[in-house]
Amino acid sequence: MAEPRHPDIERARASALEARADLAATMARIQRRLKPAALMKEGWEELREQGGALADGALATARKRPMATAALIGGTILFLARKPLLRMIAERIWPAKETAAPHDSSAQDGSTRTSGTRPRTARRRASEETKT
Repeated sequence: MAEPRHPDIERARASALEARADLAATMARIQRRLKPAALMKEGWEELREQGGALADGALATARKRPMATAALIGGTILFLARKPLLRMIAERIWPAKETAAPHDSSAQDGSTRTSGTRPRTARRRASEETKT
């Protein structure tokens, strides 16, 4: 024989079933959000928003302070081009010695000509002298 069901027990069972369904739906939502593609898409959107805000702020600052912006850009260019610039300055300060190439037939007439090698900077010369 079936036991008579108490209304409180029935409500508790229904509430438990509803809670399980809510939990399952929440877990499915979390799993969808934690998929790599979804995470990448969300991260890209956030980056785009932050990048736009950063660019807007930088542009506003550049308009307010054009001299400071020019100085910053100039300093960045000098920093990025420091090695070629230092090499160029070193070549002007310490020019390469003009000597005839040892096997150059055109240099036998007494004219001088560079050997075709790149001029050495002071740092290279110093390191070569310490090696020998």
